[in-house]
Amino acid sequence: MKVAELVAAFQRFATPRNETDAAGPESLPLAQSLKAPATTPEPLPAPAPLSETEDQISVSPEAVFTFAASRFDPQRITRPEIEALADTLRNGGAISGRDRTILTSLPQDQLQSALFDNGAAEPTNLVTDFQGRLAVDLANSNIRAVEEDTRALAILGRLAGIREELGT
Repeated sequence: MKVAELVAAFQRFATPRNETDAAGPESLPLAQSLKAPATTPEPLPAPAPLSETEDQISVSPEAVFTFAASRFDPQRITRPEIEALADTLRNGGAISGRDRTILTSLPQDQLQSALFDNGAAEPTNLVTDFQGRLAVDLANSNIRAVEEDTRALAILGRLAGIREELGT
């Protein structure tokens, strides 16, 4: 079919809304009776205008991870630094609030608490801690905790990988 024939076919079926004698679905009596009454939609609120001196910047999650990896070593990190790392990743939009809670959580099990108890100022290897938690949770068949440990290890592994690429 040629383009001209196709355009002509569409033009035959196209009818202006004001002309009811033209052929088309809107001109049929049943279609007109089923139409909802015409209402004007409420206009959407206008976005706040940016001044000429304001810039709108969005940072990719990868950039947030790179920034965090340059500042924090998950294999040698203190409790306050864990909080700061989690806040950096969460505030940058790289992880969810749930991920932040998982990273900053202390082991709930008494055995795990005894195994991974470090003072707040004493550096710990967070990757090793979560690997130990994962082993205990797997042995206890604690599915929810296994999923949380796996999420934490994915985040920490990503940070460790970026640190390795950066050579820090």
